[in-house]
Amino acid sequence: MIVPILYYISNKFNSKIADKSEEENEEEARLNEVVGKATDAYKTVRIFELHTLVYSQVRRQLERFLNVFFGRVKVSELFKTAGGCLLSGAEAAVLIATSYE
Repeated sequence: MIVPILYYISNKFNSKIADKSEEENEEEARLNEVVGKATDAYKTVRIFELHTLVYSQVRRQLERFLNVFFGRVKVSELFKTAGGCLLSGAEAAVLIATSYE
C-alpha cells in the first residue's frame, strides 16, 4: 500500500529535481565563465579601475547561481520530508495494527 504512494511522490518530485539540477549546472558554468573572465582581465581591471563593474557582474551571477541552488535544495528537502512522513505514518500504522492482535 505504501509503495505506490512513494512511487507517485518520487515521480512527482523527480522531474522537478532533474530540471533544477540542469538549471543549476548551467548557472554554475556561467559563474565559472564570469569568474574566469574576471581573473583573465585582472591587469585591465586594475589599469582602468573597473573593480566595481567586475564586482557587480560576479556578484549578480553568483546570486543567480545561489538562487537556483537553493531552489533545488528546497525541492529535494520537500521530497525527503514527504517520504519520511509517509514512512513514519506507515510504521505507526503497522505498530497500531499489531498491538490489537
